[in-house]
Amino acid sequence: MAVYKTQRKEGELLAITKARDAAEYTLKITHNEKVFPKKARYTIVKKLQDKAVEMVMLTVEANEIFPRNRLEYEARHAKQIQAMAAARAIMSVADMCIELYGIAPSRVEYWTKQLVVARNTISGWCKKDSERFKQYQ
Repeated sequence: MAVYKTQRKEGELLAITKARDAAEYTLKITHNEKVFPKKARYTIVKKLQDKAVEMVMLTVEANEIFPRNRLEYEARHAKQIQAMAAARAIMSVADMCIELYGIAPSRVEYWTKQLVVARNTISGWCKKDSERFKQYQ
């Protein structure tokens, strides 16, 4: 899966780029009052936005750890797993919001696609790490 030249960030890990793209769309769609009513601002929307930002932060934090021992590998791996879980949590709540707020399934479909791509990219990164740092497992 290629990243368009205009969307490439110089020297940045693909997982970070995909997580950021998914988070940006999450912020964009949750900010739209036509999609999420004002009454949902402090309940669902706030939690979705926080989780989206957390996903990006965890991905960046995991990338900052270059394992030189088992403890560092486990810390990096834990952050990767938490980032994947954050993407999954957002998807679950997005599905719930279709019924709750009458969101058009096409909007949620694109949103979910962004999150699945981010989650799968982080998962692939995690698998590569497990092969690359086998000696720390």
